Amino acid sequence: MSEWLHDKTGPLYLSLAAVGWYMASIAATAALTAVRDTPGRRALAVWAVMLPIVVLASIIGHYEIVIGMIFASSVASMTLVLGIVTISTHRTQPTLPRKTWGLILPVALICFLIGLHGGFHWIHAVVLLIQGIVIYGLWNDPSNSKPPMRVQTAGPGHRAVLLAVAGIGAVGAAWLAITATQQIGQKLNIPYHGVVTAIMLAPAMVLAMIGLGLHDANEDHYDLAVSGQVGFVLLNLCLTLPLATAIWLSRPLWLSIPVEEAPVALPYPMSVWRVDTIMLVIVGFLLLPVSLGRWNIGKFEGIGLVVIYVVFLMLTVLASLSSLL
Repeated sequence: MSEWLHDKTGPLYLSLAAVGWYMASIAATAALTAVRDTPGRRALAVWAVMLPIVVLASIIGHYEIVIGMIFASSVASMTLVLGIVTISTHRTQPTLPRKTWGLILPVALICFLIGLHGGFHWIHAVVLLIQGIVIYGLWNDPSNSKPPMRVQTAGPGHRAVLLAVAGIGAVGAAWLAITATQQIGQKLNIPYHGVVTAIMLAPAMVLAMIGLGLHDANEDHYDLAVSGQVGFVLLNLCLTLPLATAIWLSRPLWLSIPVEEAPVALPYPMSVWRVDTIMLVIVGFLLLPVSLGRWNIGKFEGIGLVVIYVVFLMLTVLASLSSLL
């Protein structure tokens, strides 16, 4: 019995992490949107739930999990989640300004150019942060805003409980996910944790985004859901990446790492650069005419986005295997 449990520990931990992320995302979204429901608050809720695994993996030295979660969850959000929500909605005509959807492309292109250096240095973290500040200003441009949708009421005590549940769930899920990745990788003899992160952890993390998006689609709030997904990706690339870079490069200050072994950059795996980043660039190009009002996304495009995600998973496996040979 104990041997059977040991063999199933990795998948069990992964399942528990998925449940923890789902509950934490729902709780965080409910807490942050209880007073004012906006795309930015929705993006912030899901992003905050993912943040602990990036921070924890950076501290303990698993850069593959760090980069894998940031980029793979972003790709999943803009392909799998967006595709499913688009297919499920009855109406995709604009109900909110979509100008911010086009901001995915410039950030993805910056990440692509950074990949030419093979890693994220301090200067790259600063560039991404500056890009994030510019995007924040554009996001809050009065011409892009409308009165909040679905104003709700909830007491401070209720919101505090929801945030506590979200925090505990996110931290617990982060520990379970990292442990699961290590055990599954060892069981399958996959030394590179980025593969498991991309094809297992990232989809598990965005499950709540699918549930929330489907709920919004059924209530005719398609743009609210998609704008929240776009905000999640922008937070990943313009805030999480610089934070992870800072933690990684500062590790010698609080760990016993010899000076000659001190990292000069947060590694940028070639497989992530060639697959994840290119996928984000492609999706960014697809969303650009939508953001400008020149093209409307529909069910056909939604199916195409899901197919793109399947292709992404296949390319991720192939790229990772080729790098190991």
